[in-house]
Amino acid sequence: MKIPLILPQFKRFALHEKGMRPKTIREILAIVSALSKELSNPSVTTITTAKIREFMYQRKLERMWTNKTFRNYRQYIKTFRGQ
Repeated sequence: MKIPLILPQFKRFALHEKGMRPKTIREILAIVSALSKELSNPSVTTITTAKIREFMYQRKLERMWTNKTFRNYRQYIKTFRGQ
């Protein structure tokens, strides 16, 4: 299933079942949407760790993320993937 189709379901799940804060959910949706756009809307099953790592390193360089910001976004992607 393509990522954009899953985002609304994840939002409901995170808010109602996981009890996440709205700000955290927005951050997760933003980074996952950016990843999806960068990878041309891939299926969830076709995203590899290497592709995620490359995306994250590129973003860190482009946006001058601190290490803490990098770790936060990495955790957001892990949360979305269910790890």
